[in-house]
Amino acid sequence: MRSTIAISRSWTIAPDLFDKPVVPQLSKAFLAAPTNWWAVAALHGQIIGKCTALLHLLPDKKVELYIDEIDGIEKWRRNGIARAQ
Repeated sequence: MRSTIAISRSWTIAPDLFDKPVVPQLSKAFLAAPTNWWAVAALHGQIIGKCTALLHLLPDKKVELYIDEIDGIEKWRRNGIARAQ
């Protein structure tokens, strides 16, 4: 089991959320690019779900948002968190 990774003074990432350990330098580079987006679901200061997306720039179309990954830890799946209202 992987250890929990601190991303701020008070928030942590659930151990099983990512496939591999989060590398701080890669996270900073990903978030620094204006075309990269990262949304999270958090509970009691712990990130339990995530969505990564990219702005897809094409020469012949309007900008599209490409959703790359949506994931959540097993314990919190199928609880309606991502269900549209």
